[in-house]
Amino acid sequence: MIEYFSCASPWCANYKIPGSLKRTDTLTKIYKDGSKHSFYIYCPSCSITYCLTHKDNKLIERGHFISIDWYKVRTLILEGKSIAETSRILDISEDMITRSIIFMVSNNLISQDNLPLKVPNFHDKKIIDYFRNHIKLGIKSNYIRKKLSLSYNEFLYYWLYADIHL
Repeated sequence: MIEYFSCASPWCANYKIPGSLKRTDTLTKIYKDGSKHSFYIYCPSCSITYCLTHKDNKLIERGHFISIDWYKVRTLILEGKSIAETSRILDISEDMITRSIIFMVSNNLISQDNLPLKVPNFHDKKIIDYFRNHIKLGIKSNYIRKKLSLSYNEFLYYWLYADIHL
């Protein structure tokens, strides 16, 4: 069934390429609101995760990286809006705006120039390897952050980097 679906991330090498998504081990989840999603899948190129609605097998993004980060936050930040202004305009928390910006910078979707926050200038291979090894062992993210003594923004810069979770 997943051979018919493709990545919906406009920045991804697998964008609109049917059969480019891979299955995860999760088959079905029922949410508090009663909705049911199945066939959890991800893109091996950009790591965006998707699932299918149980009722009509519609592909939906599990996060907000395409729908909010790419199409809304990116536009406002590139116009020079601050995190607070973007938050007010979109009625989204400043933390979510911060995460959006860091996701896009970390994955080279926008330049670090003139951004309203500071993040590392490059991905340190040793830190990437540390993250990967500890994620594979099932170590919790707050433990990883503490052991590496990373600031919140530094931690997100690595945690939201697509290659960390592939």
